[in-house]
Amino acid sequence: MNWFSLFLAQMTQLASNKGVLYSVIAALLVPIVYGGILLSPDWGPYDNLSNLPVAVVNNDKGAMSGDEALNVGEDLVADLKKSNDLGWKFVDSEEAEKD
Repeated sequence: MNWFSLFLAQMTQLASNKGVLYSVIAALLVPIVYGGILLSPDWGPYDNLSNLPVAVVNNDKGAMSGDEALNVGEDLVADLKKSNDLGWKFVDSEEAEKD
């Protein structure tokens, strides 16, 4: 007997027992469906990050370095306002405490 006839004999025997056949089909379909849902090409987690609200509170008072004023907080807020990567919301401390 060659491998193909052995395979057909096993499949015929499997098809005669409906409970085993349904179990094998379910065991094969569950990972396929699970993978299809999770790895769907339409699911782009980074496509909608601009809709993710992120509150930014700047409590930086600045500092002096020699004769130079440093306002790192203001510089950071200015850079974030130019960026549309996330849904930046610039609020004060009181408003941030409410939400």
